[in-house]
Amino acid sequence: MMTMTGKIGEKKSRSGNTGCCVAFCHNTYSKTEPSIKFYSFPSTPPFLHDGHLTEDEIVNTYNIASVRIHVERCIARIKVYNILIKINIDLLPYIDDIVHMCCVLVNLQPPIFKSEENK
Repeated sequence: MMTMTGKIGEKKSRSGNTGCCVAFCHNTYSKTEPSIKFYSFPSTPPFLHDGHLTEDEIVNTYNIASVRIHVERCIARIKVYNILIKINIDLLPYIDDIVHMCCVLVNLQPPIFKSEENK
């Protein structure tokens, strides 16, 4: 069974702003990074009880899956930028700013999911 972990952490950027991020990953992440266990919230897939999931488990599984799809599509959009494919050692000090700008450009694109109003 695969386990997803949501991690919430704060990072102070060069501009002094503090941001919050959520990361989904496999259970090996929390095992390899013991310093972040305090900030991680494991979410394991539910197990069948007598061949059926409870209504709450169905809703929870659906919500996790929909968020995960959204995150995967966002990451796919970020990977389109060729500057992220091969980072020159000279650009390493600027990697935070480079990734941030790629994310800003992704945010300027049309929405990944159509809203109910635009369907």
